[in-house]
Amino acid sequence: MPVTQGVTVCGPPTLLTSIAKTLEGLTRGAAAEVLPDPFTAELQEGRWLCWADVRQVAPRFLPIAVADKSDHPLLDAMLPALSPQAGVILADVQIMLSPLADRTWRLPVLAQQEALKLDIATAEKQAIDAKAAGPAFRVGMRLRVIAENREAGLAMVQTVAATLSSSAQPVASTVQRLAAGGVQALPAVLPPAPALPGLLVKIALGFGAVLALTVAAGCWTWAGGGLLKWALPFLSFPIPVLMLGCWHRRRIKADMRLLHAGVIGAILLPVNPKLVPVFSPWLGRDG
Repeated sequence: MPVTQGVTVCGPPTLLTSIAKTLEGLTRGAAAEVLPDPFTAELQEGRWLCWADVRQVAPRFLPIAVADKSDHPLLDAMLPALSPQAGVILADVQIMLSPLADRTWRLPVLAQQEALKLDIATAEKQAIDAKAAGPAFRVGMRLRVIAENREAGLAMVQTVAATLSSSAQPVASTVQRLAAGGVQALPAVLPPAPALPGLLVKIALGFGAVLALTVAAGCWTWAGGGLLKWALPFLSFPIPVLMLGCWHRRRIKADMRLLHAGVIGAILLPVNPKLVPVFSPWLGRDG
């Protein structure tokens, strides 16, 4: 059956034009056409969105098998598996790439390359060499399905996930391959989240002002000198507002909505930065 292959590009129009010209130059007769995302168009009321994120089973510094030819086992297994089953509207394999500017990722690859220098075959050595020499990307792979019912969507994702075993790449005594995590499902269309009533915000601000005055009076009465009696009232003022915000996020299931939007919008899973600057998107209101 015919397979439609689409590429979603996030960037300025010049980048889109450059990639379109590159795709058209891959083979004779190739054409690149800008179209709306068909996946988004199938998100309709009453349908289910099912997905599973793909990960590597071995440490990330070990290479994965690369489909460098048309008859690769992974492609031969995955393309037929993507044919929609009964009750399935659309099946999709989503691959997200984000370039890594930091070259420290090469250190464990080079260390493994040196450790296995005498214990691996030529093909395995070439795979590690290619990983160490190539460009680095943070890669996210996700299997997505839109189905008429939840059971059909889950079964379709599991069918596609079973084909990932063909991605095995042996390296010494270890085998690197792709594996799908747990299958998740949500309604394809979520109802709009109710807004936080402005009256509750005003009440929380009022409680914050009362709390700050109470803390200030207590600090001036019992606290000793220093910055403590100046800092505590200011720190206590936003506490009621923060508590109200936490309650509202739980009421509207904000985490579920962010997850749903990430699956639809091709957003990579968040990664712990370990070192967080004071001013950082990681600490934003949606983080």
